[in-house]
Amino acid sequence: MPSKTSKKAISSTVIQGFSLLKCFTQMRPLLGNKELSELCNLPPSTIARLTHTLCEIGLLQRVNQFRKYQLGYEALTLAYPVIANMRERHVARRHMKELTDQTRAQTSMAVINNLDAIYVESFRPEEDWLFKPEIGTTRPILLTAIGHSLLYSLPTDRFNYLMARAKNTLKGKFSVIRHQIEESFSQLNSKGYCSVLGTYRPELHAVSVPLYKVQTEHPIAFNLSVKIDTSVSNIHKFGPRLIELRDRTAAEMGIP
Repeated sequence: MPSKTSKKAISSTVIQGFSLLKCFTQMRPLLGNKELSELCNLPPSTIARLTHTLCEIGLLQRVNQFRKYQLGYEALTLAYPVIANMRERHVARRHMKELTDQTRAQTSMAVINNLDAIYVESFRPEEDWLFKPEIGTTRPILLTAIGHSLLYSLPTDRFNYLMARAKNTLKGKFSVIRHQIEESFSQLNSKGYCSVLGTYRPELHAVSVPLYKVQTEHPIAFNLSVKIDTSVSNIHKFGPRLIELRDRTAAEMGIP
């Protein structure tokens, strides 16, 4: 019998547990209950219950030496099926590796999650490359070329929703960032790629293209990053190379 309620019930416990897990980052690998309570804005008793449960199912591990927690290996099993089943990634990998070898620049592929771009693949030209993004690392969509390409691919209502969130979060800084995004959109319309020059990290320039030429709820984008010693004029020569990578990937997948 259909439910009389118009909205499906949402489990606050699941949301709290997921929010707690997201507190752990590369820069914050170890966290205690007090820190988690402050980060999640939840009472210590709730945090204690959540950390105990997450340890029991392997998503957290207790580090007794420091009386803190770290993410458990079970967390890896959640991400792997997503990566393994991304056909776009499997098709693009060979072309990305070839482009990195030819240009000596870093080539990456990302998807969008709220205000983050999440890398799902990345090739870098050398071990001492100043950035070493790996699968699962994030970049802010508002400040990066790959983020702007992802935003460009979103349906209008989803784009407007994210812009409203960003405006509320960034306050006075938003107008400058919105102008930069609009400039990237103009480049994508006229050139097929966009460039961001040292906005997120002053050490890097980047160009980016979206995989899909139509709006989609689940966009994918590519970028190519070079060190700052590459001149601004030279960064634009990589745009057509990235478009070629995108078109070869799309053709193999039958994407119009």
